[in-house]
Amino acid sequence: MLLALGAEFALYRARRYRLTRTVFRGVRFDQHGSAWRYAFYALLWWALVVATLGLAYPWAQARLQRFKLRHTSYGDLPGSFAGSGLELFLRGVPLWLLVAGPLLVALVTLGTLIDWDALNTAMTAGDRVTLSRIESGADFHRAIGVAAVACGAAAFAAVLLYPLFQAVMLRWWISGLRFGELKVTSRLRTGLVYRSICVSSSTLFCCCCSRFSPAPPVCLPSPLWWARGTIPNLPNCWRARLRSAFTS
Repeated sequence: MLLALGAEFALYRARRYRLTRTVFRGVRFDQHGSAWRYAFYALLWWALVVATLGLAYPWAQARLQRFKLRHTSYGDLPGSFAGSGLELFLRGVPLWLLVAGPLLVALVTLGTLIDWDALNTAMTAGDRVTLSRIESGADFHRAIGVAAVACGAAAFAAVLLYPLFQAVMLRWWISGLRFGELKVTSRLRTGLVYRSICVSSSTLFCCCCSRFSPAPPVCLPSPLWWARGTIPNLPNCWRARLRSAFTS
């Protein structure tokens, strides 16, 4: 708990460090507020998120973003956040069902087909005969098989849908930003996010392979272009679409 509290404190202070050194069109950003207060506030929300299996995540993000934007300013324009947790929930609940649904099926199957009381009693008493009888039963093998397939499906869905989740989160966050009367909107498309991740992943893979290849390395786009905020070595059509993805 202390580690999580310290991590949230460090994240808030790091955000303050970046904002106070960021200048846009000659105007500097600023952030104030107590980092310890934010850390305790965030820790409570993350505990609620864990307790609700992620269902409270949209409201946690909305509350935390309001806290951060309420203590952020752009020049003399106070910041605020207009995004709603319900809006993010409605956008993200299909993704949650696709990832958490198989896990719920696995839990229900394990709880229904396996006699956990008998299994716990046999393990406590060291009754190997009963343990062997339970483990060799058809229901036990069926439950383990369904649980393994369900967990694999959930992991596959999580990896496949993660870029879509990031695109939904980014559009929701950008659309909720307010600085005085200034509003921000986003036209970022999900397909563009998938393509950028494919380009970065393939580039990183090729760069790793080129280190062990006798052939000279091939000049490819940098996999860190998104993190740097630049778009080097990309086709002009992609570069133009990325630059037009956000409007203010």
